[in-house]
Amino acid sequence: MDPSPSSTHIAETYHSTISKIKVNGATAVLKRYRRRDTRAVSQFAKEVSILQSLTSHPNITTILSSDAEDLTVTLTYSPGRTLDEFIDTATLKCTLSQNEGATIQLQMAKALSFIHDEGMFHDDVKPDNIIYDPAGQNAVLVDFGAALRVPKDASGMVEFNPSGTPSYAPPEFLEQKKSIKGDVWALGVTMLFVRGCVKLPDGNWLLPAVFEDKAVRKEMESWLEEVEGWRKKASVNGVDGLLGEMLESDPERRIGSEKLLQRMLETR
Repeated sequence: MDPSPSSTHIAETYHSTISKIKVNGATAVLKRYRRRDTRAVSQFAKEVSILQSLTSHPNITTILSSDAEDLTVTLTYSPGRTLDEFIDTATLKCTLSQNEGATIQLQMAKALSFIHDEGMFHDDVKPDNIIYDPAGQNAVLVDFGAALRVPKDASGMVEFNPSGTPSYAPPEFLEQKKSIKGDVWALGVTMLFVRGCVKLPDGNWLLPAVFEDKAVRKEMESWLEEVEGWRKKASVNGVDGLLGEMLESDPERRIGSEKLLQRMLETR
């Protein structure tokens, strides 16, 4: 499917371009893979398969169609802006209110609990991949290009690969481990920004390089130490206690998405 003449460019990444288009008179989103090599074809097929496995959920993007020839995916349009756009340009801190932050955290807990229960791992939770509509007070998790299926065992572990976004990679990444609880960690870091605790994280180190370059590894470790400082502050604050559990460095002790959702619903 080609974008219509009225298509509007929204964003682009290293892997794809995102446009707003019209499909049968309704607004939709077209994601087009930029490359056409074997890796891109494989990633496209994986993303489509995962999106097709996820039934409709108000806080998760929904696939409408796909085209293997053009390497395009058509998705439902979610009004609003990505969280990284709710930012004060002077301070680089989030402009959303505490109530809006609480709404986003609850809705993302619902999204992650649903995804994990379906045996999926998003692997790229961050402000850029969460769209929030202040008018409708609704947040939607998007971009499943890095998503993985989780083996059907109790561990929640997935085969390690060095992908992800630097500032949102959990501590276990340094041990070449990945699990669905990495999504909870990434949401915790996202909430540090949404709550105004930190500036928009901008770590620019290359994740694969942490295993080869001591200076790069040190940069990631320094950031993780900063996050640990915020975790300790949250852990002694009753209001932010759950955030402290989301940012637990040990994935075995870190709260899971299902329990996170349950606890949030209990305290509403």
